[in-house]
Formats: sequence, structure tokens, C-alpha cells
Amino acid sequence: MLTVTIAMTVCSLGSGLAALFDKQAVWMPSDTHFWEGILFAGLLGTAYMYGIQSSAQRYLEEEKVALTYLCEPIFAAIAGMIMLGEPLSLRTMAGGGLILIALVVAELDFKRRQPRDA
Repeated sequence: MLTVTIAMTVCSLGSGLAALFDKQAVWMPSDTHFWEGILFAGLLGTAYMYGIQSSAQRYLEEEKVALTYLCEPIFAAIAGMIMLGEPLSLRTMAGGGLILIALVVAELDFKRRQPRDA
């Protein structure tokens, strides 16, 4: 959990620093829906889920964790298409296809597939 706390702190500080240089930044929006979204995305969608994910990773093999992270952009693209109506461009589909190919290649056991000596 310490790693997640440090990561979230560094991300927050970095985002705040970047916002200092944004002339159009609104520092205190008055819209309550904005703050509801921040609480949901920041606490549940980010901090809580990264904490759970970090805790659960100790029980998985490193390769499985890496493959899970590789799938994240694919699920984000599909969720964006379904929930937000975002179009899937050819570039997005090609990138997703490459990620899926990488998943398959990473899971193949090339040592078992080598021909045996006669």
C-alpha cells in the first residue's frame, strides 16, 4: 500500500505542477457534478482499485501481472466505444491487435515446441 500511496502522491503533485502552467485552468469549479466525478474517479476508480490491484499482485506470477497491464488499453478502448460512443479508428484497432499478438507471443512456451533430437 505504501507504493500505491507514493505513486498517487507523485501523480497528484505532478498534475498540480503542470496545471500551474495552464492559463485556462479552473482551480475551484463550482459544479457539484465535477466534484462528484473527482471523488468517484479519484477515490474508487484510482486509489482504491490500485490498492486492491497492488495487494492481489503478490499472489500472481509476474508474467500474468504484465499481461493484465497490457490488456488495460484494450479494455479502455472498448469501454470508450460502448459507454462514450467514441469511434474505433483503424489506428486504435491496429494497436489493440498488436497488444493481443504480444499477449499470445508472451504466453507461448517456445522451449516445449522445439523439435526433439532423434
